[in-house]
Amino acid sequence: MKKIFIKNNTIGFRLSLASPNLIIKWSLKYIKNFFILGEVIEPFTINFKTGYPEPNGLFCERIFGPLLSWKCRCGINFINYTNINTFCNFCGVEINTNQ
Repeated sequence: MKKIFIKNNTIGFRLSLASPNLIIKWSLKYIKNFFILGEVIEPFTINFKTGYPEPNGLFCERIFGPLLSWKCRCGINFINYTNINTFCNFCGVEINTNQ
């Protein structure tokens, strides 16, 4: 989105479509020497027996963040953890609040 200034001091906006390469760039996360692609691979949403999102599904925790604050998918608690942009080494979920 670009700001456009018109002669009589009004501001307008120009919207354009994003290129496929730009959309892929938005979905990439760089984590300690490897990339995580925020791509939905499987058509499943939630495992109804456990209540947790399916890995690589529509509500995957690697894409949208953890279900519980400071707790990753594999069950490790990170109590009083204040580092930003930290990921679990086992499951690849970002460690932060669930808000």
